[in-house]
Amino acid sequence: EYSQSAMEAPSRHEGISDDHAYLLPHLLWFPTERAGPSGPAATRHPLIVFLHGAQGRSDTLDDVSLCAEGVPELLGLCARRSFALLAPQCPASGSGNPSASSPAATSEWASTAAQAARVWAVIGHALKENATRLDPDNVIVTGISMGGLGAYMLCARPVPTPVTKASGLARVAAAVPVCGGGKPIFARPAAANCPRWHFVHARDDIVIGVEESEMLVEAISAATDDGSVVVSATILDTAPAPRAPGSEWMAGHAAWVSAYADEEGELWDDVLGVSLTWKAAHAEEWAAAEATAAEGGDEEDLFSMCGLTTVDLEGVVVESDEEEVKEVDQDQPVVVLKEVAAVVEGVAAQARRSQ
Repeated sequence: EYSQSAMEAPSRHEGISDDHAYLLPHLLWFPTERAGPSGPAATRHPLIVFLHGAQGRSDTLDDVSLCAEGVPELLGLCARRSFALLAPQCPASGSGNPSASSPAATSEWASTAAQAARVWAVIGHALKENATRLDPDNVIVTGISMGGLGAYMLCARPVPTPVTKASGLARVAAAVPVCGGGKPIFARPAAANCPRWHFVHARDDIVIGVEESEMLVEAISAATDDGSVVVSATILDTAPAPRAPGSEWMAGHAAWVSAYADEEGELWDDVLGVSLTWKAAHAEEWAAAEATAAEGGDEEDLFSMCGLTTVDLEGVVVESDEEEVKEVDQDQPVVVLKEVAAVVEGVAAQARRSQ
């Protein structure tokens, strides 16, 4: 019943922004007016950011591979709920940037800070260019398989300050990784940077075991005990194999068919409800902050008015792998919600002591 016809034709971005900076290729859909809520039209739409699986990778914008899995169901979901949908495309090899002098050695969504930065850049670009149509307080990140891992790793990293300043995105409202996984060591920053997590996986998934999602649910839950972060999961008994030719052997992997079909509505009512409730609770603070910004107010005052604060991470080792450990010398503190600042500061202090 709901398909791409219930959404506007997507805007296509081949990988170069108006200011000639490189961006990941991406598609952006908005709901048609008839798909919007009854009564007065919503001024700005919540945005779902979809990270595809490994089979969707391409160095140029490829609608077929990008939209083969997950997007058809998400277009229906977005049409029913008046969401916008952003779908970037991960390079097949290297950085995917023809002008890059030293292409990335891997092709994943957010396993490194540099990879995450390019995804944040696409999200920030979409929000900035569509400021009257998209709500930066209601950005939901989801992904499937490799994209499920990407959603976890992306949201475990803070939104870069330049992206926040340009687009108004302080942090995502929710993350919904589907049949993904990730390292539990990132659970604390995941809890600090995203207030709502919901994992979806099938017990009969033979590609990525369900224990991968169960492990992350437990890790994020253990990382917070003050009620500021909500973590839950939908564990399906079974799921189909992906549609793509040659994927028949991937039994149980396509949990996204159920997650995005939204037949019962409870998952997305819950996820969206958290973000909208947070926004409503801070409506007066945001309005006052915008007024102060228009008058040239101090940035720290704006953060305080919006329930935010800054945390100094200078000299902290923020990522590592088997081959190397990378230390990031932060040019400026990261911005987090006040209620999770103590957690972030504690992690930073512990990291400094262990170096």
